[in-house]
Amino acid sequence: MQRGGLPALTTGGYNWVDARDVSAGAIRAADMAPCGSRYILSGHWLSIHEVAVLAAQISSTRAARVPRLVIPLWLARLGLPVMEKLATLRGSQPLYTSAMLSALSSNHLITHARAARDLGYSPRPFIGTLTDTLEWFARQGTAHGQ
Repeated sequence: MQRGGLPALTTGGYNWVDARDVSAGAIRAADMAPCGSRYILSGHWLSIHEVAVLAAQISSTRAARVPRLVIPLWLARLGLPVMEKLATLRGSQPLYTSAMLSALSSNHLITHARAARDLGYSPRPFIGTLTDTLEWFARQGTAHGQ
């Protein structure tokens, strides 16, 4: 998205969580939770389109743009053999895989309510995570097609 190389997006999304929040939550669980307790340390569910819009807003590059075409997951699944063949011909990774599409359509009702109640777990706002991530990529020289 940051490089402006995606021709389209698909419907669906992920539960995005900052690794810093997960590690803090895991440490808190180790310190506070009864032995054998299990917690979901999730973040915030956002669609791929919502993430693209936020990334374009945060970015200072002209390349970052939100693709106008958003295709349904069923159509993306039909295109899987084509994506795999193109990747093979180019010697690269496919733009998307079956596993990616499955994750995009998975349960978006995941909740960290129990972790919040028992551990005081509170994931940071996604906009901060995305800003930090894009800044990290820029510092590594991997943003903007580099």
